Amino acid sequence: MIQSISINNFKAFREEFFFQINSQSQLIYGDNGAGKSSIYEAFKYYFFKSKLESAIENASTPEEQEQVEADFWSKYANRNSTEPIDIKINTFKSEDFPRNNINVFLMSIENLTTSEVLNFERIVNDLYFDWPTDIGQFCSESHELIEENVNKKIRENFNEEFSIEIDLENDYNIRFLIPDRNISVVLDYHRYINESRINLTIILICLSIAELHNKGNECTNLMIFDDIITSFDITNRSHLLKYILKTFSNTQIILLTHNVHLFNLAMYIINDSRLASDTWKFNNIYEFKDIHKILDVSTPTAESINNNFNLNESNLDAIGNQVRQRFEVLLYEFSKLLLIGSLEESKEILTRIESRKPIYIRNGKGASDLVEEIESQLQYNNSNYLKNRILSKINNYKIVEYYDLIDTMEKLKLYRKVILHPMSHGIIGRPAYTVKELKFSIELLCRLEKLFNRLSNSTVDGM
Repeated sequence: MIQSISINNFKAFREEFFFQINSQSQLIYGDNGAGKSSIYEAFKYYFFKSKLESAIENASTPEEQEQVEADFWSKYANRNSTEPIDIKINTFKSEDFPRNNINVFLMSIENLTTSEVLNFERIVNDLYFDWPTDIGQFCSESHELIEENVNKKIRENFNEEFSIEIDLENDYNIRFLIPDRNISVVLDYHRYINESRINLTIILICLSIAELHNKGNECTNLMIFDDIITSFDITNRSHLLKYILKTFSNTQIILLTHNVHLFNLAMYIINDSRLASDTWKFNNIYEFKDIHKILDVSTPTAESINNNFNLNESNLDAIGNQVRQRFEVLLYEFSKLLLIGSLEESKEILTRIESRKPIYIRNGKGASDLVEEIESQLQYNNSNYLKNRILSKINNYKIVEYYDLIDTMEKLKLYRKVILHPMSHGIIGRPAYTVKELKFSIELLCRLEKLFNRLSNSTVDGM
């Protein structure tokens, strides 16, 4: 397991950046330029330098070759440092790391680049992965298993109406099939297949490779993803996150993103699956004046946020982020309870709740339970007082505190720059809001949390 990584003079990190990982999986949010992708690149440089080296072009003379190589490696060095790159994992330099004890799988948005034809062997070759055999041999022996697994996931996990074929006779080119539209296409597939389906296909191929390799493997497995999920809609983001968590539950995972909504969704799903207690940590990476810090941002309850605020009014940035993240967690929990779209962006959930359409909950039960109770009444032969019996059922599910909840939501909406926007939108050195705004937002958050807990007849746990 990875315990720590130390990065010096590499890409964004001029000063030493030390990240204590402690064998846990990590969810990391960082704005563009904060150093998130530099962490990913550091792992790639450390574990796969020889693969990177293979991309260096050949020059005509030794002198030119030396310059080509220097130019190639210079893009990994910090532009303001003249010192050599220094990366250590678990205190080891790369040449001393016990490499035989770990399988590493890296995937970033770069793996989603496509050409005129989508080719299985090219996808495999572009992966940063510890291959047990020759890549050509792997493709020959495993392409049918990979095809079968990808199509199964497309159908069962994502409910998509398409499939693929990996054509051995056609140099492993991938054919997309949509039977309902009579589509069978290899060339110019972009004309018929949308970007989300293409990206889903590539990601599922890569994950199926990792899944196949991990079976029966006694080594430690490490998977690192850099912004591969942001190209999907909210529903498929959720499906993909759940698939990764379930399939690779015994794998150490580092998931990096610059998308705050994806970060909050992933944090919610991880906690909802009860995997977070000892296995996952949630972090934000920040950069200020070339100094990078990574902070644990697990979200406490509204009450503990309020207590923290009363004790330390000076730390507005950290408290503001806690308010925003806790608010989104409550929205996801509430929309899940109501079955109104827990997989949407938080602002969409907020709009639905504010629509003032009736909401039905009773002791943790929702509208679908109400429908079942109404259907049971309709099955009786006795039609006496049927209307009254049905109205009684409906009234039992109506939320007494519904308008109090909407009122709280609308007041919170006035403070949307606190509850829906990351702190980076403020002026450097100054918070994006006042102490008064933050204090009132916390009071409303406490009120909202109490309402949600009463409606669900349970406590929405802190993260």
